Amino acid sequence: MFHQKSIGDSRYNRISSGPDANNSGPNENEQTKDHEKMLLDISELARKKKRLQPSEMDEIILNLCAIKPLTLKELSEILNRQMDPLRKKYISRLLKEGKLELLYPEQVNHPKQAYMTRSLFTNQH
Repeated sequence: MFHQKSIGDSRYNRISSGPDANNSGPNENEQTKDHEKMLLDISELARKKKRLQPSEMDEIILNLCAIKPLTLKELSEILNRQMDPLRKKYISRLLKEGKLELLYPEQVNHPKQAYMTRSLFTNQH
C-alpha cells in the first residue's frame, strides 16, 4: 500500500487525464496520493533507520497521525516496524500522555480502530 516507487509511477500521472477526469474520482485520488506522499516523506527516517531515539519515533508517529487517522497495521507498514512492539513501546504511551486519541474512543477494540494526533493541526488537513 505504501510503496515508495508507486508515488512517482507514471500511471498515477494518467489518472487525471482519463475519460472520467470530470468526475469526483480523480480529486479523491489526488488527495489520497498527496496524503500518501506526505506519509512517506514523514516516515522516511524510520524506514531507513532500524533504531531511533524514542522522542524521534514519537514525533514521527504524531506527525503521521496528524495527517489522517491511521490503524496500527498502517503505522506498522509505513514505519517498517512490527505491530506489537510499536503498540507497546509507543502507541500505548502516547495515548496515556494524551498526545494520541482513538478514532472510536467509545469502542477501544473497534475493528477499524485508528489513532489521531490530539492537536490544533488535526483538522487542518
